[in-house]
Amino acid sequence: MKIISKIANLAKLTFILFLLNSTLIFSQTDELNLDTINLEACDGDGDGYASFDLTPISDMIQNNNPDLSLVIKFYNSQNDAESDTNSIPTTVTNQTMNIHTIWVRIEKPNGYNEFTNFNLLVSQTYIGLDTIISQCQLTITEDDYPALESDCYSFTSVSTTDSLVFTDLENYTITWTFTDSENNTVDVEQQIKIVEDTTPPTIEGYISDHELLLNENCQTFMSDYITLNLLNSFDNCSDVTITQSPASGEIITENTNVTLTFKDENNNENTYSFLINVVDQNDPIIENCLENRSVIISGNTHILEDYTTENIGITECSPYTITQTPAPHTELETGIHTISLKVEDEYGNSNTCSFQLNVSNDLSSEEFDLNSFIIYPNPTSDFISLQNIGKISSLEIFDISGKLVLEQNQNFTEKINVSSLEKEIYFINIKSKNKTLQQKLIIE
Repeated sequence: MKIISKIANLAKLTFILFLLNSTLIFSQTDELNLDTINLEACDGDGDGYASFDLTPISDMIQNNNPDLSLVIKFYNSQNDAESDTNSIPTTVTNQTMNIHTIWVRIEKPNGYNEFTNFNLLVSQTYIGLDTIISQCQLTITEDDYPALESDCYSFTSVSTTDSLVFTDLENYTITWTFTDSENNTVDVEQQIKIVEDTTPPTIEGYISDHELLLNENCQTFMSDYITLNLLNSFDNCSDVTITQSPASGEIITENTNVTLTFKDENNNENTYSFLINVVDQNDPIIENCLENRSVIISGNTHILEDYTTENIGITECSPYTITQTPAPHTELETGIHTISLKVEDEYGNSNTCSFQLNVSNDLSSEEFDLNSFIIYPNPTSDFISLQNIGKISSLEIFDISGKLVLEQNQNFTEKINVSSLEKEIYFINIKSKNKTLQQKLIIE
């Protein structure tokens, strides 16, 4: 038990009370009211009550005033102290929980009486234990035993006779016994609540976005990322099942998101996703490169056609472009020219095929007689007429910049409407088999 003293406030000066280093000294000439002197004791059982020994108060007052023969009495109320009735012994239990005021009657030899009071303060032995809430189950080991905070005791050990394994979804109560170095014990209850599992599995590990190569059929097969064990999962309550989407072995032909789903027995789930980028390392396949061709012209140069639109039988996994060399609409002089068609996909894989184009103004070929095709009138403003149309496979008209402005590949008639063309000079190509006749056409 300890004494807490506070400096007195002086009121009516007939006695003077000096509070010096917890020492009370009276003189014969002054009268005063004292501030409270507090006694503090520990609450051994946590009910808010404790036993106090009041003799340290009376001894302190008397021993520090040896020249005075004082009579010191204690009371539960100010009225009792002033009327000197119902005095209480020096060993007392507080009557109100945690704090109780005691009144002191001090009788001096000269017949004067002084009255003051102090408080009995009950300190809590310990702070209660928090409720433990655990999902699905709980096992408490010695490493998990609680510690008890106390203002009065220093506990050295803790024990319990209760089971510390909890598997059912319900509430439990554990009684812990705390013991200090002097074998004082305190029993404290702790609540345990086992609740339903709502926590998804945790995932550890890493799978980065990565590439898979397409085969010659423009396909690849999904790997089994579950058995690769690149990811580990842990759950607080149960085993974890893992599923993969798309599943292992599935055929993929394009960039694909892969998701691994981790699910516990209570259907709590967590997911991990990454991206597979498919990569094509196969060169395009050209199955039908164009055959060698001949062009018979009436002038000195030929405007090269755009052969990139023709079907050359391309097999390719990814988007591609076709580049022609020389470029379409290039003016070619008479002679044999190599025309190359380069097919290149978006990954840089490429393949090239070539054919020969013979540009000639030799009109003596038996296969291609210029005189067998007659275009008239020329110049014209609305229609042109053709003779011997049975031998024609296609007809194309280009402007002087090389732009294709009119094309006809079937259903040829003797009259072709050109009234939509602007007034200028054009080139008309008439194809028959692998030969081309090119002439100027004037629209006026």
